[in-house]
Amino acid sequence: MKTEYQTKTLRLLFFVLVLTAFIGHSQTSVPFAKRYETQGINGDLTIIGNSILGETIDTPYNGDTQNNYIDMVFIDIDNDASTFNSSSATFNTNRCNRVVYAGLYWGAIVAPAAPLPEEVKFKIPGGSYQDLTADANIDRIYYKDVTTMLSGLSNPSGEYFVANVSTSEGKNSSAGWSLVIVY
Repeated sequence: MKTEYQTKTLRLLFFVLVLTAFIGHSQTSVPFAKRYETQGINGDLTIIGNSILGETIDTPYNGDTQNNYIDMVFIDIDNDASTFNSSSATFNTNRCNRVVYAGLYWGAIVAPAAPLPEEVKFKIPGGSYQDLTADANIDRIYYKDVTTMLSGLSNPSGEYFVANVSTSEGKNSSAGWSLVIVY
């Protein structure tokens, strides 16, 4: 049989648990901000991107094991001595299409202080790497408006590279990038 003290303690714990559910916040409450808005275009939007960590430095992973159990290493496919990690993704569109907005996003679960997590290298089709510094970041996700780099291309189709994303290797690691293109 429960004592009166045990009953009061259980009631108090239940009350605290219920109260915590109503006042506790588990996510960052930052309102969305518009990155791009226009009227009067007929076009499309696409997102390309890739991981910057994998099971090997140059072979795509096709297994079913969770990342948590894989000893992740830097992917480095560009054969460029100035980069320690790199990956690419291909964008294909009609030659007549023009890019009206492009935003690059990158991030990692754990990013060491050096190299700076807000800096990456970015290469457009037919170009060479350019150093970028983020315009903004939220919770280890970095953003850079790269519209001027893509809108100047006569043909935006081709392979895009991102390199030197600051991340840690090993188990429980994840890092990558995405390029949002409105055309």
